[in-house]
Amino acid sequence: MASGLKRDPIVILRIDGEDLLAFINSPSFEPAIASALTKIPPSSHASLKDCAISVFEKLTVDQGMPPATDPWVLSNIVEPAVEYLGNAPVSLLSSGDASLFLFELKRAAENVAKHLKEQPAIVAHSHTAFDGSEIKRLFSSSKFELDKTLYSASASVPRDENGRISTENLATALDFLTASTGCLPPFGLDTQ
Repeated sequence: MASGLKRDPIVILRIDGEDLLAFINSPSFEPAIASALTKIPPSSHASLKDCAISVFEKLTVDQGMPPATDPWVLSNIVEPAVEYLGNAPVSLLSSGDASLFLFELKRAAENVAKHLKEQPAIVAHSHTAFDGSEIKRLFSSSKFELDKTLYSASASVPRDENGRISTENLATALDFLTASTGCLPPFGLDTQ
């Protein structure tokens, strides 16, 4: 690896549903589900199944849930686990019977854990949090350091005949900036 470049430590995890079951049975399950529900835009036509999938997308690897936004996880783990919900409307929320709704979400989460036990998911996970402090440090550092870093990033990518960087190559420049400063998450990194 080139001098000065640093990589985030990545852990390969085998998610087999045990951590998810522990999370489901913990006292933090209901508050986490309630928090996830507040982040889902309300829709009068959403089905209970769609709502459950949206909730699972908000759960994290630390809670025992592989990224539900991943197509493989969605089609092989989450969708089969919530299939029993069908297209029932989410009238449970509007009717005020939130306990029944939470019960169904807990049951769906248990089904996800069961599917993970049968077919574990392998996930590459980084514990690095990109909180913006490194980019803030870069911009508040000396102008020389900022110019040098930006020049290095822009010099590493091809340009068109007018000397401009195409939008397709901008990701390459950002990846270089990421690798050299550690201030941005790698391009295409899942939020998990």
